[in-house]
Amino acid sequence: MTEVWTTPDFVEYETPMEVTAYAARLAD
Repeated sequence: MTEVWTTPDFVEYETPMEVTAYAARLAD
């Protein structure tokens, strides 16, 4: 899985749970 933590949208996700959900949505 490619990490995408450089995307501006990432700043909206602060909690680990939201980060996981965000990453999962991008990976899907």
